[in-house]
Amino acid sequence: MGEWIGFFLNGVIEQCADATARSDRLLALRDRYRDQVQQARASGLLLQLIDHLFEVPVISIPRAAAHLNVTYLTARGQVSPLADRAILRPIDNTWLRLYRADEIISIVQ
Repeated sequence: MGEWIGFFLNGVIEQCADATARSDRLLALRDRYRDQVQQARASGLLLQLIDHLFEVPVISIPRAAAHLNVTYLTARGQVSPLADRAILRPIDNTWLRLYRADEIISIVQ
């Protein structure tokens, strides 16, 4: 039984170390994204959208509009600069234009 507990605890330790490393990478990426848009004197809405991407890394313009509580056109104006900076990438072959944050997804997968 003691051998099984040691094996289990080693697994827990490895998972904790992996979660910590992923969290650190996500925080560093979030800071980098925020720095990029703050240097361009972006609106607070853009910063809110960046933060939201770390909760939901796939988004549509209508979903962004709902989250930011703005019109479709205003949301599109927030998504476009993120796509221009390659923070978001459009997903092809969907009836509703979706955008994905590939760097975020690669860290959490």
